[in-house]
Amino acid sequence: VHFFPPRRARDLPPIGRGTRVLLAQPFLSETARALVARGATLLPAPYPLGVQGTTAWLGAAAASFGVSLETLDRVTAPSARRASTALARYRPWLD
Repeated sequence: VHFFPPRRARDLPPIGRGTRVLLAQPFLSETARALVARGATLLPAPYPLGVQGTTAWLGAAAASFGVSLETLDRVTAPSARRASTALARYRPWLD
């Protein structure tokens, strides 16, 4: 697993056939096109915003690597509960 862009420009990750890409921000469409042009596969996923978006984003990665939904749920449930609890006091304004 690599992150793009890297911390240092000289540490570019290998990108090509077999590379799977998940976008984490909505303004990366040009970057996604360039990566796909180099052979990468763009995984369809929502952006990791909020509990549901983050869980779905992680789910796209998990599915790509053959991780079961049960494993994903088991691993993400504690963080999802913590996030939901932290947001509970703001829920009336968010709704």
